[in-house]
Amino acid sequence: MEVPDVVAEALGDAESVADEEAEANRLAAEAVDLETVGPQTDMRVFMKRGVPLVLKAAALRKLWSSDPVFAYLDGLND
Repeated sequence: MEVPDVVAEALGDAESVADEEAEANRLAAEAVDLETVGPQTDMRVFMKRGVPLVLKAAALRKLWSSDPVFAYLDGLND
């Protein structure tokens, strides 16, 4: 079954917008200095589509080590 040109064009436009959004998310996350990440940091910028997993992990690691509440192991952790 062949996809009509209008549908194919709409799908291509949607993919283009999604790629642009992912790129914008990556750039926004890379603009944050990881040295400033702490309990008051809005971590949503790191959790969006397009942000590399390495950057997400580094930001979360910094958050967890920035506050004893996040770093506390209570024995229930595996």
